[in-house]
Amino acid sequence: MAIALDSQLKVLDHKILSIGTVNKTAVFPREVLKFAIYTNAPRIMVAHNHPSNCCTPSSADDRLTRELHAALALVDIELVDHLVVGPTCGYSYRLHNRSPF
Repeated sequence: MAIALDSQLKVLDHKILSIGTVNKTAVFPREVLKFAIYTNAPRIMVAHNHPSNCCTPSSADDRLTRELHAALALVDIELVDHLVVGPTCGYSYRLHNRSPF
């Protein structure tokens, strides 16, 4: 899911960009960029679920976060956070100071 935010972090819009299988999904930075530009959002937050209830980010999650951060920065859009959520857990890249935050 991508969440478009204004400069005061108020939600402008949100959209599910990909629906995956039990253990993976395909997320393309260009789809996040398209959504951000379409909504004219200066900031974007992304989130995805880990149905296993282990909210520790995977290496693929880390790679995607770095790619999104770099792609959005090219057009002056801030990636505010990447959230991983499970049935009883949650993880924030920003709160854990995980790269690229």
